[in-house]
Order: sequence, then structure tokens, then C-alpha cells
Amino acid sequence: MADEKDKKLTEQSANEKENSKNRADKENRPKPGDPVESRMKYYIIAGAVLLVIVVALVVLFTPSGEDKKPAPEKSDVTQIEMTPLFQYYVSKDDENYDSYMATVEELKSEYKDRVDFDIVDVDENADSASALLAGSYDKTPILIMYDKNGSSVAIEYTDEKEKLAADIEQAIAEK
Repeated sequence: MADEKDKKLTEQSANEKENSKNRADKENRPKPGDPVESRMKYYIIAGAVLLVIVVALVVLFTPSGEDKKPAPEKSDVTQIEMTPLFQYYVSKDDENYDSYMATVEELKSEYKDRVDFDIVDVDENADSASALLAGSYDKTPILIMYDKNGSSVAIEYTDEKEKLAADIEQAIAEK
């Protein structure tokens, strides 16, 4: 019996200790009427815990630098290189048509493997002529020279072989 009494006393003292601990915790918690300082300590701790949780979530769900693919280098991008284009707008009504067409034929034979030639008769192609001649070019022949990238490198009114050849050379040299 003495053992049972000791056991009960031990249980009672353990329960009393737990109850006093719970009472102390409850007493330490801020209550609506408590001064601001005691409530602030509690709120600062709660805020710090929330901050740690947010940082942990951000770190967890943000991909690391190792998983990211590197941006392609410029050398990885394939550029299509085109043949330069000599686009010449002409009209059979021009006085010197035969003369500049002979010049174009000479240039064709000289640059046949390096340049594409497109001769547009503005009398037969009214759509292309109206678009071109509606601008600041109101007479023919007009050269539009495109380089390997498709950019125009020359737009001019000329039938001089030297100027035409210089424009072709410029388009071939462009990178």
C-alpha cells in the first residue's frame, strides 16, 4: 500500500508540475489588456518564424543555377546567307534602254556565280512600278542592290557601269 501511495503522490506531483507549467505559459502570453512591450516580443518572434518559413519556401521552389540552360552563344545561331540581289527597274520606253541593258548583260556575265539578277520591266509590272515610282524615284533605270543578309546597300538612279559594279562589289563584301 505504501507503494501505491508513493505512486499516487508521484503522479499528483507530476500533474501539478505540468499544470503549473501550463499556467506559467498562459500567464506569459500577451493578453488584450497587456502593455505593448510584452505583446511586441511575442509578435516579433511570430514574425521571425514566418520569415524563416517564407525564405525556406523560396529557396525550395527557386531553381538552382545548375539546372538552368546557358543562353545560346552567337555562334550557335544559324544565319542563312543569301546570294546578293541586283534588282533593276527598267522601262523599254527609255531612250537609252538598249545601252544600259547591254551594260547589265556584261555585269551578268561577270558576276553570274556571285549575284542574282532580277530585271523588272515597270511597263509590264504595274504593281511593282507604282510602289517604286510613287516614292522619290520617278524615272528609270533604278537599281536596288541587296547584300547577303537581304539588306539594301544601294538604291539609286543610274546606268553607269562603274557605279553598278561598285554597288555589286559592296553587296558581295558585306558580312
